[in-house]
Amino acid sequence: MLMVIKLLLQYILDPDGAPQNLTAVNKTSTSILVTWDEVPNDRRHGPILKYEVDYTSTASYVTNSKEVQAPTQYLEIDGLEQNTNYTITVMASTSKGYGPASEPIFVDTDQDSKYSFARPCIDASTGKVIFPVL
Repeated sequence: MLMVIKLLLQYILDPDGAPQNLTAVNKTSTSILVTWDEVPNDRRHGPILKYEVDYTSTASYVTNSKEVQAPTQYLEIDGLEQNTNYTITVMASTSKGYGPASEPIFVDTDQDSKYSFARPCIDASTGKVIFPVL
C-alpha cells in the first residue's frame, strides 16, 4: 500500500527539492555558463521536464529567466552587462509545476579588455575540461 501511495504522489506533486551543486563560470565579459545536478530522486515527484534559470543583476536588481528542457543541465547566459555581479538560481519542473529554487550563487562578469579569451570550465556531467572556442 505504501508503494502505491508513493507512486501516486510522484504524479500529483511538484518537486519539493531543488537542483543540486549549482556552479557558474564567466566565459566572457558578457556571458556566464551555469551548470547544475539533478534534484534528488526522492524529492522529484515525477519526471523532471524542464528547468528555469533565474539571474539577477545586483546593479539593476532586474531578474530575467531562461527555460532549459530536461535532460540538459547547463545554460550559457549571454548579453549580460560587463563587470557586473549576478545572483543565479535554478528550479526544476514536473508536469505539476516548479519546485523550490536552488541556493543562490554569485558570479561576476569581467570587464572587457583588448584581448579576448574565454576561460576553460568543467562539464558537470563528464568532469572534462572544456576549452571554449571564440
